[in-house]
Amino acid sequence: MRRTVLSAVLASAALLSGCASHSPGPAAPAIVTVRVDQAGRDKRFEFTLHGVETGLKSVGRSGFVQNTAAGTYVIATFWIKNITTGPQDFRNSDVTLVDTQGRRFAVDDSATMTYNLDHAVDPTYTGMPAGKILVARMVFDVPMDAVLSHVMFLDDVKATLL
Repeated sequence: MRRTVLSAVLASAALLSGCASHSPGPAAPAIVTVRVDQAGRDKRFEFTLHGVETGLKSVGRSGFVQNTAAGTYVIATFWIKNITTGPQDFRNSDVTLVDTQGRRFAVDDSATMTYNLDHAVDPTYTGMPAGKILVARMVFDVPMDAVLSHVMFLDDVKATLL
């Protein structure tokens, strides 16, 4: 009898602790949607998309380092401002280009580096001091049939292109 009661108590405790661990966490933050030339913020950065350039087959200088797109290159130009009180890191992987079919395209790191070095843009976004604003130009290789919808910054800020 004692063993049955102890088993029932342990089973109840296990059931209750299991339920507690599956309780919903805090709600996901709402996505901030902005248009071109409007600022959007998350907890660390303010982003302003200034535009996109489309239809480039290659970036870089002929005879030097040059990258050729599998589809077509899209160059997104935006400002990133550190809105915290300390240094922050921003990575190319923090930005995604999305088309109207919902396909997500990552930054082409090699083409971005080539483009930025060719245009004397500092491609370093690590240890950005508080209050600092960087002009960023990131290159995406997208299929020729892609119809661009928006740029996502850290999955919190959506800059629409339509």
